[in-house]
Amino acid sequence: MTEYFTQFAARLDLGAPENVSDAFGLYESFSDDLMEKDDGVIGFTIETDGDSAIRICDSEAHGDPDHAVQFVLACAGAFRLKGRWGLTWSTTCSHPVPRGFSGGAQLVDLGSRKVLAMIDCESRLDAGLSNVVPLPKRS
Repeated sequence: MTEYFTQFAARLDLGAPENVSDAFGLYESFSDDLMEKDDGVIGFTIETDGDSAIRICDSEAHGDPDHAVQFVLACAGAFRLKGRWGLTWSTTCSHPVPRGFSGGAQLVDLGSRKVLAMIDCESRLDAGLSNVVPLPKRS
């Protein structure tokens, strides 16, 4: 049986050391809300990364990039973060199967708390194959 994995890791600077401990409380609340709404588990973990930052990582190779981005947007609001932040991820599988490999990225404006851009490689390829969206040309 083929297993699929989504992996990522990103750093989020929270602006001040005291925000790090508050971020762990926000993470617990976020996780509880997700369990209540979706009956699922949170698709990432956090850990301290320096004095005023956290590292956001997949949960044992079964990550959910959307959960991570939603959490970052919650942190942006709670800690009044500014600037841009991004997350890239890879999707792989335990056996080489067609369409078993992919990846993507999301770009977030922390100040406006909006996702500015998102790309999913598999969807982009599908769009290119069906001529819906032209793929970028190689130089």
